[in-house]
Amino acid sequence: DSGTRPDPRKNPAVTPSSFPKLGAWMLGDPQTGDCPSCVIGDNPNWCGPQLRHNGRSNNGFADGHVESMKGFWYYTNTPWLDPASGGQ
Repeated sequence: DSGTRPDPRKNPAVTPSSFPKLGAWMLGDPQTGDCPSCVIGDNPNWCGPQLRHNGRSNNGFADGHVESMKGFWYYTNTPWLDPASGGQ
């Protein structure tokens, strides 16, 4: 699918007008985690969510459910991308 290039200085780090990263498929934290420079840089695989469905992204969870969410949850050090925090 596709994602966007997030801005780690903003909260949320993505908006409906964020720069698209077409074909990106691996969601990552814009400042922490395995490869933040991949998320905010030109790496074609890593990205932030793309808010293209009425300002929302469709997010799949490990338990199998999918939820349409606004960008409020995606920011630097977000617990939503930290399995130890469990999205709290």
